[in-house]
Amino acid sequence: MLQITLAQYDLVYNAFSFTIAVMGAATLFFILSRSQVAPAYRTALAVTALVTGIALYHCVRIASSWESAYAVVDGTISATGVKFNDAYRYVDWLLTVSLLLVELILVMRLSPSEFARKPVKLGALAALMVALGYPGEIAADSSTRWLWWSLSMIPFLIIVYDLSVGLKTAIVAQPEAARGLIKSARTLDHRVVVLLPRGIRVANAGRDRRKRHDRRASGLHDRGYRCQGWLRRADLPDRGTKVATRRVRSGVTQRNGDELVGASESVASGMTIDRRRRQSRFGGGCS
Repeated sequence: MLQITLAQYDLVYNAFSFTIAVMGAATLFFILSRSQVAPAYRTALAVTALVTGIALYHCVRIASSWESAYAVVDGTISATGVKFNDAYRYVDWLLTVSLLLVELILVMRLSPSEFARKPVKLGALAALMVALGYPGEIAADSSTRWLWWSLSMIPFLIIVYDLSVGLKTAIVAQPEAARGLIKSARTLDHRVVVLLPRGIRVANAGRDRRKRHDRRASGLHDRGYRCQGWLRRADLPDRGTKVATRRVRSGVTQRNGDELVGASESVASGMTIDRRRRQSRFGGGCS
């Protein structure tokens, strides 16, 4: 589980609280306003209420999962071990993004043939885009995540083309008073759809950076551990040092100048052998 600070936890929690309030108020507003619009647009308004109602439900579920994933005790936050459920977001997108595109088609008053074809096509493409993104969300390695992201870009580009080019003729055929509003709705839908693959791409890049950081930290820790081990063992006299010390004592006891010189040479030789032995044993020190 990702380690966060108490301020970060509160920020996300408050954001969920705000979003739940907004989605609940919007759902009530659209339901109560349905009788005040022209009959041709009432179905679109009902779909809008469905979108905000579904978003409300999933925001409540996501907030509950977020609250279960962490525990705050005496101002200290810690992970509980309960996994935060990422699937709620994708289930929400699977429904709401498809319905948003259907809603746009409903307010454009297309011909019967286009009206029967466009909602099914755009709704299915949106659902396919979100479904292809989820395996990349739960994948462990970077290559698999980018593979699914690339696959989800295929229906995404088709949706963008249909919104930008395929519906131009239908927008021109709208009444003058409604033309600007429908263009704005199309632009909003376009931006909502664009945000999804960008969010997945940012998440993938963030995970790659975290993995690189973890590898660097692990490497530094390993090098530090080996260095500490080498230093600890360097303080311990081994057999070569003990032999040299005995030779020194023997030379001092006999009080012979020549033997003292020989004992000193033995000390230097023994210490050199000891140093080389430690370097070969611990990989040349801290490198």
